Order: sequence, then structure tokens, then C-alpha cells
Amino acid sequence: VIDQALVNGVISVGKPLTSAQQIYITNATGDDTAWRQVQSEGYWIDVEIVAYVDTITGTTKYKAVYVLIYSKDDVIRKVEGTDVLI
Repeated sequence: VIDQALVNGVISVGKPLTSAQQIYITNATGDDTAWRQVQSEGYWIDVEIVAYVDTITGTTKYKAVYVLIYSKDDVIRKVEGTDVLI
């Protein structure tokens, strides 16, 4: 999906970021260098595998929790999501 967004122009690559955008990205990611990646590559992505207990079965299961931050023209966008791993 990211490759398609890069090809069709949904993600802007190489666009200089404002100081406010740099601070927003740093605060949203907890990564002091994430804004540089958004500026040069157009996006920053992080995925964590998180354990949780299924309330119905009581078993431990896992899910992928992800954050995607990307540049589109003059705007920074953030997408958060979860996928259950089976």
C-alpha cells in the first residue's frame, strides 16, 4: 500500500517540513529522527506486536499495532490501526 501511495502521489517525498511539523512528528512518534524520515522518504511507520487476553476464551492472543505518519503536500497525516494475528 505504501509503494502505491508513493507512486500515485498520495505520499509526498522530499518536501521540506516546517518547525511545527517536525515537533508534531517527534511528539507523535517519540522518535527525535522520525521527522527526517518523513521529510526524505515521505513516511514513517512503526509496528509493535502486542499480547492481549481474549475475554471470551481467556487465551493470550497477539495483535499488530501500527502507526503511519506521512506527508501529503503541506499536511502531515497520521494513521493508527490494529490487526489481529491468527
